[in-house]
Amino acid sequence: MPKPELREINDVGPLGTMIISPDEVNDRVYSMGHTLLRKFRDEGVNPLFVTLLNGGAPFAQKLMSAMTSLDPGFHPDNQYMTVSHYADKQKAGDGPGLVLGLPPKLIESGNVEGRLAIILDDMRDRGGTAAFVDDYLRKLGAVEVELVTLLLKDVPGDEQLYKDPLLYGFDVDDFWVTGMGANDARVAPEAGRWVGGIIVAHSSEDLATFRA
Repeated sequence: MPKPELREINDVGPLGTMIISPDEVNDRVYSMGHTLLRKFRDEGVNPLFVTLLNGGAPFAQKLMSAMTSLDPGFHPDNQYMTVSHYADKQKAGDGPGLVLGLPPKLIESGNVEGRLAIILDDMRDRGGTAAFVDDYLRKLGAVEVELVTLLLKDVPGDEQLYKDPLLYGFDVDDFWVTGMGANDARVAPEAGRWVGGIIVAHSSEDLATFRA
């Protein structure tokens, strides 16, 4: 997958330096939508998408829009759940925890049982969140669970807790990145989350210069 060089596309002030533009994100997500549609048609499956809030929401919105624009007859079953996240840290801490699971009516109806479940998230770094959600979905009856993300962070193999995504948009080095779901709470609680590109966040020292 394309791996951007650390080059300046756009200085975005206290958020950092944009390395993947919104246009590049849109083009890649559209291509990912095409690839997934072809897979579902070839295999004759109706997957259950599970978007992880809050980070997965911007990516999932673009991906759902891409697939339904390519095929207006495709009606994705997209559900949401919330797992504890990083707060103001760059990396995962003590492990994920369930904040809000899938809707009880969905579970009680057996709508997860026997299905392919696809986790949608902004990125996979060490994979602890994906592993946690995979286990949760399998306990509800999913027969197969895959991960689709916009970003795949380059982390050492011995630190990885989950398999590689079924599909992802871009490789990135193990920087602190924001945009397209990832935020930088040092700047503001939701800073960067809804930016359409990918940004390498400032170091704490560089960020301090914007507060001086």
